[in-house]
Amino acid sequence: MLPFLLNWKNRQDSLTWDVEVMESGLYQVELYYTCPPEDVGSTITLSFGKNSLKEQITAGHDPPLEGMKHDRVKRIESYVKDFRPLNMGTIQLNMGRGTMSLKATDIPGEQVMDFRLLMFTRIEK
Repeated sequence: MLPFLLNWKNRQDSLTWDVEVMESGLYQVELYYTCPPEDVGSTITLSFGKNSLKEQITAGHDPPLEGMKHDRVKRIESYVKDFRPLNMGTIQLNMGRGTMSLKATDIPGEQVMDFRLLMFTRIEK
C-alpha cells in the first residue's frame, strides 16, 4: 500500500476525515501533491463546517517513485515521491468535532493529483 492517494479521477470522489479542532482560529493550509503537467488545472475545495477554501493546481510536478533502489524483491508498499507543497490559503476553523472534506470541483485533465497530506498552522486566535 502506498502512503498517498492516487487515481483521483472524478468529482464524485472526496477525501473525508472525522476531526476535532482543539483551538478555534485562522489556519494556514498547505497541501502536498504531485501532478503530471498534462493534468494541471483541477480545482479543489477544503471544507469544515460552514467554512471552505478553494484552490487550483497550477503547477505540474511529477517525480518518479523512490525507495526501490535496494530492494531484492519487488514490492508495492512504502515507496514515496517528492511531494510539492501548495499554499491553499487560510481557513477559519472553530473548536469542535466535525467532518473535514477535500473535494475536486473541476478536473480538466485525466486526474486531480496524487495527494499526500494537509498541514495546518494556526496563525491567529
